[in-house]
Amino acid sequence: MSPRRIGLFTLVSLITAMGCTQAQRPYQFSVGSTEESPTSAVARTLAANGQEPMNVDEKLGLVQTRWQDTAFLYGTVGNVQATIVRRYTVTVAPSTNGNAVSLRADLKKCPQGGFTIGDTEVRGLCEAIDGVPESFQQDVDALGLKLQQSLAAAH
Repeated sequence: MSPRRIGLFTLVSLITAMGCTQAQRPYQFSVGSTEESPTSAVARTLAANGQEPMNVDEKLGLVQTRWQDTAFLYGTVGNVQATIVRRYTVTVAPSTNGNAVSLRADLKKCPQGGFTIGDTEVRGLCEAIDGVPESFQQDVDALGLKLQQSLAAAH
Protein backbone atom coordinates (compact mmCIF):
# COMPACT_ATOMS: atom_id res chain seq x y z
CA MET A 1 0.00 0.00 0.00
CA SER A 2 1.21 3.50 -0.78
CA PRO A 3 1.82 5.96 2.09
CA ARG A 4 -1.16 8.00 0.87
CA ARG A 5 -3.45 4.95 1.01
CA ILE A 6 -2.15 4.01 4.45
CA GLY A 7 -2.92 7.56 5.69
CA LEU A 8 -6.41 7.47 4.17
CA PHE A 9 -7.04 4.00 5.63
CA THR A 10 -5.93 5.23 9.08
CA LEU A 11 -8.21 8.27 8.82
CA VAL A 12 -11.22 6.18 7.76
CA SER A 13 -10.49 3.71 10.58
CA LEU A 14 -10.33 6.53 13.12
CA ILE A 15 -13.62 8.03 11.93
CA THR A 16 -15.28 4.60 12.09
CA ALA A 17 -13.92 3.94 15.60
CA MET A 18 -15.00 7.37 16.84
CA GLY A 19 -18.52 7.06 15.45
CA CYS A 20 -20.43 9.87 13.87
CA THR A 21 -21.43 12.71 16.12
CA GLN A 22 -23.74 15.62 15.59
CA ALA A 23 -24.56 18.81 17.43
CA GLN A 24 -26.89 17.98 20.30
CA ARG A 25 -30.46 19.20 20.02
CA PRO A 26 -31.94 19.74 23.47
CA TYR A 27 -35.51 18.48 23.79
CA GLN A 28 -37.62 21.55 24.54
CA PHE A 29 -41.30 22.03 25.26
CA SER A 30 -43.72 24.20 27.22
CA VAL A 31 -46.09 23.02 29.90
CA GLY A 32 -48.81 24.89 31.75
CA SER A 33 -48.84 25.43 35.48
CA THR A 34 -49.55 22.41 37.68
CA GLU A 35 -50.35 21.80 41.33
CA GLU A 36 -47.05 19.99 41.78
CA SER A 37 -43.87 21.96 41.21
CA PRO A 38 -42.68 21.25 37.65
CA THR A 39 -39.15 20.66 38.99
CA SER A 40 -40.46 18.00 41.38
CA ALA A 41 -42.55 16.45 38.60
CA VAL A 42 -39.45 16.29 36.37
CA ALA A 43 -37.43 14.61 39.16
CA ARG A 44 -40.21 12.07 39.78
CA THR A 45 -40.55 11.27 36.05
CA LEU A 46 -36.79 10.87 35.60
CA ALA A 47 -36.67 8.45 38.55
CA ALA A 48 -39.60 6.47 37.13
CA ASN A 49 -37.60 6.10 33.92
CA GLY A 50 -34.43 4.79 35.56
CA GLN A 51 -32.60 8.13 35.72
CA GLU A 52 -31.97 8.84 39.40
CA PRO A 53 -31.99 12.59 40.17
CA MET A 54 -28.92 13.63 42.19
CA ASN A 55 -29.26 17.40 42.11
CA VAL A 56 -32.70 19.01 42.38
CA ASP A 57 -32.74 22.78 42.83
CA GLU A 58 -36.27 24.19 42.96
CA LYS A 59 -35.07 27.81 43.02
CA LEU A 60 -32.96 27.40 39.87
CA GLY A 61 -35.43 25.03 38.21
CA LEU A 62 -32.63 22.51 37.70
CA VAL A 63 -32.60 18.71 37.85
CA GLN A 64 -29.50 16.63 37.12
CA THR A 65 -29.35 12.86 37.13
CA ARG A 66 -26.60 10.58 38.39
CA TRP A 67 -23.65 10.11 36.03
CA GLN A 68 -23.73 6.65 34.43
CA ASP A 69 -21.17 4.69 32.44
CA THR A 70 -22.95 3.91 29.17
CA ALA A 71 -20.34 1.28 28.12
CA PHE A 72 -20.36 2.99 24.70
CA LEU A 73 -16.75 2.85 23.48
CA TYR A 74 -15.64 6.20 22.06
CA GLY A 75 -12.06 6.90 21.05
CA THR A 76 -9.26 7.10 23.57
CA VAL A 77 -8.08 9.20 26.50
CA GLY A 78 -4.37 9.06 27.18
CA ASN A 79 -3.93 6.11 24.79
CA VAL A 80 -6.54 4.07 26.69
CA GLN A 81 -9.85 3.02 25.12
CA ALA A 82 -12.55 5.40 26.38
CA THR A 83 -16.19 4.93 27.31
CA ILE A 84 -18.90 7.60 27.40
CA VAL A 85 -20.40 8.62 30.74
CA ARG A 86 -23.66 10.55 30.70
CA ARG A 87 -26.05 12.44 32.90
CA TYR A 88 -29.18 14.35 32.00
CA THR A 89 -29.79 17.98 32.87
CA VAL A 90 -33.28 19.45 32.82
CA THR A 91 -34.07 23.14 33.28
CA VAL A 92 -37.51 24.53 34.02
CA ALA A 93 -38.07 28.26 33.58
CA PRO A 94 -41.23 30.34 33.86
CA SER A 95 -42.49 31.53 30.48
CA THR A 96 -45.48 33.46 29.15
CA ASN A 97 -47.50 30.25 28.69
CA GLY A 98 -46.50 28.30 31.79
CA ASN A 99 -43.04 26.76 32.01
CA ALA A 100 -40.34 26.19 29.41
CA VAL A 101 -38.63 22.83 29.89
CA SER A 102 -35.32 21.85 28.29
CA LEU A 103 -33.56 18.46 28.50
CA ARG A 104 -29.99 17.77 27.39
CA ALA A 105 -27.35 15.10 27.93
CA ASP A 106 -23.99 15.99 29.48
CA LEU A 107 -21.33 13.68 28.03
CA LYS A 108 -17.71 12.89 28.85
CA LYS A 109 -15.35 10.26 27.56
CA CYS A 110 -13.28 8.55 30.22
CA PRO A 111 -10.54 5.92 30.01
CA GLN A 112 -11.85 2.45 30.81
CA GLY A 113 -10.87 1.55 34.35
CA GLY A 114 -9.43 5.02 34.96
CA PHE A 115 -12.38 6.88 36.49
CA THR A 116 -14.91 6.69 39.29
CA ILE A 117 -18.43 8.03 39.50
CA GLY A 118 -19.60 9.82 42.65
CA ASP A 119 -23.08 11.09 43.44
CA THR A 120 -22.67 14.27 41.42
CA GLU A 121 -19.27 14.09 39.72
CA VAL A 122 -16.94 11.96 37.66
CA ARG A 123 -13.37 11.65 38.93
CA GLY A 124 -10.51 10.83 36.60
CA LEU A 125 -8.89 11.98 33.40
CA CYS A 126 -12.09 12.56 31.42
CA GLU A 127 -12.76 14.85 28.49
CA ALA A 128 -15.94 16.65 27.48
CA ILE A 129 -17.39 15.55 24.15
CA ASP A 130 -18.41 17.99 21.44
CA GLY A 131 -21.52 16.63 19.80
CA VAL A 132 -23.42 13.42 20.47
CA PRO A 133 -23.65 10.06 18.72
CA GLU A 134 -27.03 9.66 16.97
CA SER A 135 -28.18 6.95 19.41
CA PHE A 136 -27.61 9.35 22.32
CA GLN A 137 -29.71 12.03 20.58
CA GLN A 138 -32.45 9.43 20.19
CA ASP A 139 -32.21 8.74 23.95
CA VAL A 140 -32.59 12.49 24.69
CA ASP A 141 -35.61 12.71 22.39
CA ALA A 142 -37.28 9.59 23.87
CA LEU A 143 -36.74 10.74 27.48
CA GLY A 144 -37.87 14.25 26.57
CA LEU A 145 -41.11 12.90 25.11
CA LYS A 146 -41.75 10.90 28.31
CA LEU A 147 -41.18 14.06 30.38
CA GLN A 148 -43.48 16.06 28.14
CA GLN A 149 -46.26 13.46 28.31
CA SER A 150 -45.94 13.08 32.09
CA LEU A 151 -46.03 16.82 32.74
CA ALA A 152 -48.92 17.32 30.32
CA ALA A 153 -50.91 14.58 32.09
CA ALA A 154 -50.34 16.34 35.43
CA HIS A 155 -51.70 19.62 33.98
